[in-house]
Amino acid sequence: MTVQVLISCMHQKDAGIIRRSNIQSDVVVINQCNENRREDFTFRNRKGEECKAIVIYTTERGLSRSRNMNGFNFLTATTEKITSVTMCDF
Repeated sequence: MTVQVLISCMHQKDAGIIRRSNIQSDVVVINQCNENRREDFTFRNRKGEECKAIVIYTTERGLSRSRNMNGFNFLTATTEKITSVTMCDF
């Protein structure tokens, strides 16, 4: 089973939210800001495993809009069950 995290945030200057959130798996970040671009990269988690990151910078606003229209399009794991959704501010 592959775990992927979806983060929706606003006005982040870079992908540092992944580190600050202590993400240890594949991640898709939707950053609502003043530009439109995509950034793909890999990073190593604490176990030394390679994790994939996709950061979407978008001018679209609205949590449900970014989550539904952008975020779920980039998730690649087979979704069997979403067990919880946690929202927090950084």
